[in-house]
Amino acid sequence: MYKISLNKNLFDYLIKNLNDEKIKEALSKKDEENGNIHCEIDVDTKIDLLDYIEDLQLEIGFDNEDYLNEDGKIIQEIYDQIYKQTNK
Repeated sequence: MYKISLNKNLFDYLIKNLNDEKIKEALSKKDEENGNIHCEIDVDTKIDLLDYIEDLQLEIGFDNEDYLNEDGKIIQEIYDQIYKQTNK
């Protein structure tokens, strides 16, 4: 199991844009403390979540093929935090 922690605003953004019910259910088992959301995910959910975030960024995260828009920057921050926390 991996423990992940995201700023509440980033977590809310992720949940709002998440269409995968399996991942959403895994993330629903969460605790909130000091403006951060903490949850645990297994290795399969981690892989599915990172893949989903990559696909989401490709879908809505670019103004053109080369430049991240504001959504893309938020999505990249979410990806980076989850990746760093699950690859120690």
